Amino acid sequence: MTRVSDDGVLTVRDLLTLAAIVNAGCAGVPVTWETVSGDIKTGIIRPVQLPASGDVRQAEVRVSATFEWLWPIAKVVAMVQDGRMALDYRP
Repeated sequence: MTRVSDDGVLTVRDLLTLAAIVNAGCAGVPVTWETVSGDIKTGIIRPVQLPASGDVRQAEVRVSATFEWLWPIAKVVAMVQDGRMALDYRP
């Protein structure tokens, strides 16, 4: 997940990744990701869904593909940083 220190501080890398995810969601760009089973999926990222509190750390990311995928934003940050998800993927 997102690497957050014990005092809750995000790294600059985390912030840049969050910004890229939010921008991709606003633009509705194609993404591709690797599933746990090793399959490669593609879809369209949707705008980040903020909770009522407005705390982006608790936001969710939705991707429309054959099925709707919904992940906590921390998981998407980790997927992007680990190379398991590519934003604005255009083969």
